[in-house]
Amino acid sequence: MKYLFISKSFRDFLNKRVCEENCIIGKILLRRSRIEKIKHGKYDMQGSDCYGHFNALISTDECNYLTFRNDGTISYLPAGKEHQVNENKEWKREGRQNAKPAKVLRKLILPRVISFLKIKDIQFENFTNAYKSNFATDNLKFEILESDSIGEIYDAEILKCFDGSPLAGSCMKGESQYLQIYAECKCLQIVALFDADKNIHGRALLWKVSEDRFFLDRFYCGKDHYNDLFIKLAKEKGWLYKVRYNSYDEKRHFIDTRTGESVRMDLKIETDTDCKYYPYIDTFSYGGDGFLTNYCVEKYQYNNTDGTRDGEEREEAYCDFTDRYVDEVVYTYDDMFCDIDRAVRIHHPRHGYCYAYERDEHIEEVDGEYFHRDSEHIIYSDYEGEYIKTDDAVYCEDIKDYANIDNANYCQTDGNFYSEDSDEVIEAENGIYYLTTDPDLVQFAGKYYHYSQNEIVVIETTNDNHYKHINQCIEIDGKYYVRQFASTTKF
Repeated sequence: MKYLFISKSFRDFLNKRVCEENCIIGKILLRRSRIEKIKHGKYDMQGSDCYGHFNALISTDECNYLTFRNDGTISYLPAGKEHQVNENKEWKREGRQNAKPAKVLRKLILPRVISFLKIKDIQFENFTNAYKSNFATDNLKFEILESDSIGEIYDAEILKCFDGSPLAGSCMKGESQYLQIYAECKCLQIVALFDADKNIHGRALLWKVSEDRFFLDRFYCGKDHYNDLFIKLAKEKGWLYKVRYNSYDEKRHFIDTRTGESVRMDLKIETDTDCKYYPYIDTFSYGGDGFLTNYCVEKYQYNNTDGTRDGEEREEAYCDFTDRYVDEVVYTYDDMFCDIDRAVRIHHPRHGYCYAYERDEHIEEVDGEYFHRDSEHIIYSDYEGEYIKTDDAVYCEDIKDYANIDNANYCQTDGNFYSEDSDEVIEAENGIYYLTTDPDLVQFAGKYYHYSQNEIVVIETTNDNHYKHINQCIEIDGKYYVRQFASTTKF
């Protein structure tokens, strides 16, 4: 296995992903986090502005020497090409290739690791989007415009290359005649992402929800990785944004960028609501005379795309999680009502068996059942990389962690369990595991035996003791002799 070399800028990006997003792919590339700067010495030829490490989870057989490119690809040195540096010890471009991030990552991370850690396609996609938003800027720039410019932004022509995107598919695109309620709202601005030619690449409404707090509403972007640009802007400004930032769902669940925590908030915007036409509103979908809210009130609902709003009283039940009226709801452990079709039955440490929203971040599915993470019926295993049922978990001495009993072995020597990967125990011929240091464990004829099996005996010789299987020996006066010599010769 060769060292993997990555440029300092790429390494900084990986560290940021691991720190901010707990990114498993970043963790793999930065495995054991002991990535030492290459200085004068054995690897002096590689240059002083790179980092290298040895990692059993990856293979450098196809590519190495990774760095970023401004077009959103990863530059790498393919197999068979010589790595070269200039007089300033910077990597030369000769022989290098560029490829999409996910393609390079799949070349590096071993398939068995992807399978074992259950790394899904969406995780590669999220990494790619974050990478592109960090390195592929496309010369884009944010502008914050006042509410009287919202209609102009909604009516702006969308580049053909964005066909099929949320930006191009917005139900309010080209419907500025419905946006009077936006234009007259003093608590509202719009954040637009432009290129150098003033083509729009993304937009989001910006609401002032208190004297010192702003909320960046649903993102409408031409490319997926632009979402990360909006998130980055929100973090820089200290704004709130939705947990599901590209959806109308979960209107009361936000990320507080000041703390990094997920929070649930009921918000109210004071503004004139007496208009001729009304837009479809993603988050502040409810309200009364003179105000909008992100939680249900009986007066008005703004979920139509034809310029109207609903104001009739409803007989249906209301789901607190999807912010929609549904036929039937159930009561959840966190004192909310949930659409029965979006609820799962869980075990909770205080409430016993009850209901929870299917996307509740505190819920884990284990072997087809759902549990709150604090439930005594499950426990998290770093070794397994997931939660496992307590009844199926055993503590393993070698890894100092819990493992599924199917992936562990009981050791007869000390009465402890060891992981199936442990090299501290070994299986004897009787199917029982013993410590490799057990003094009564004997290796004979390529197999392991334990004296407790009564299958191995010591044959006395003039030089040293030798082991023989008991079937090859005969016992005389408490001593064992090789069977063919038992009548005449003592060993």
